[in-house]
Amino acid sequence: HAKDASSTRGFAQALQKKTPAVIAEIKKASPSQGVIRENFNPAEIASQYEKAGAACLSVLTDIDFFQGSDQYLKTARSVTKLPVLRKDFMVSPYQIIESRALEADCVLLIAACLSDDQMQELSAVAI
Repeated sequence: HAKDASSTRGFAQALQKKTPAVIAEIKKASPSQGVIRENFNPAEIASQYEKAGAACLSVLTDIDFFQGSDQYLKTARSVTKLPVLRKDFMVSPYQIIESRALEADCVLLIAACLSDDQMQELSAVAI
């Protein structure tokens, strides 16, 4: 449940603290490249990014195009203190609420995939 999720980790604040601020991406595959990492270990990748000085993490959860998983996000968040963005194709308010239940600190809204009304609605739910 979203109401049971731990407090957010301040994604925007983390970006403002570092110059330059890097959002490091945890991604197993992509439509153009196929599998990017054969030995994909989200916990290890997240820890390495944190040690290297990343300000935040972005975790792909889309299954169909990126071989992502909600569990990757949960794992990455559990092994670091960094804020975590859920990167997926957000098209409904339910997904925003689900993201909070997964303990995502932020979501990505892709304007090119959304109508103006959808963008406003999803933004309002996310805030």
